[in-house]
Amino acid sequence: MSRVRPKHYTCNIITSLLAALATGLTGCAGGGPAVSPPVPILVAIAPANAQIPQGGTQAFVATVTGTSSTAVNWTVQEGTAGGSITTSGLYTAPNAPGTFPVVATSTADTTRAATAAVTVPVVSVNLSPAAVNMGTGETLMFTASITGTVNLAVSWSIQEGSSGGTINSAGVYTAPSTFGTFHVIASSLLDPTKTAIAVVTVGPLSVSIFPQADVLGPAGVRVFTATVTGTLNTGVTWAVQEGSAGGTITQSGSYTAPSVS
Repeated sequence: MSRVRPKHYTCNIITSLLAALATGLTGCAGGGPAVSPPVPILVAIAPANAQIPQGGTQAFVATVTGTSSTAVNWTVQEGTAGGSITTSGLYTAPNAPGTFPVVATSTADTTRAATAAVTVPVVSVNLSPAAVNMGTGETLMFTASITGTVNLAVSWSIQEGSSGGTINSAGVYTAPSTFGTFHVIASSLLDPTKTAIAVVTVGPLSVSIFPQADVLGPAGVRVFTATVTGTLNTGVTWAVQEGSAGGTITQSGSYTAPSVS
């Protein structure tokens, strides 16, 4: 009697092995704890940009994330030529214009840093008044204003020397006893190459009226203006030469013609 081999037996064994293998692989893949990628260390500076006058100061603040060590080292990229900065981030601008990067570097990872841009402007001097007419011996105080530096001190001089008058340390100018055009100079003490010049004209006293002539009807009105040179006192007194018969005029220069021709 012949024996028949059960063909499905071999197939069942192979199927079981494949299932076990798949189960084992799945268990290996999901059995261990998940590993998180490392958090990067980042550095930021506030403010990121600052305009600081020469000799001025600015406090910078560095923020470090991604590490428990939040300390930084402060430096100025150009070294002392670009100013100075303390360990706490207090920056002092140099006495020179330019753009200077301030750098904060993480002590935990020196490859991580942030930079703030510092702009230091040039020194500029302005003088008021910029031009004036004066009489001989008159005095006037000039005012100098300086931008671009915390040092606001100026020195005063007259381009023509003593022949152009005198000026004291407070900017009070006294015109000379001679006529001419003279120049008052204010110079920055921080940078004497930065100056401002005012033009002083010392001349004879003169008065002019505008318009010099006009035609008006009865009771017509015209406003006249007066220009006075050769003195700081530019005030005038108005009058009609013919008196009330020639009309009237106010002290602001408003003239009214007489009502009859």
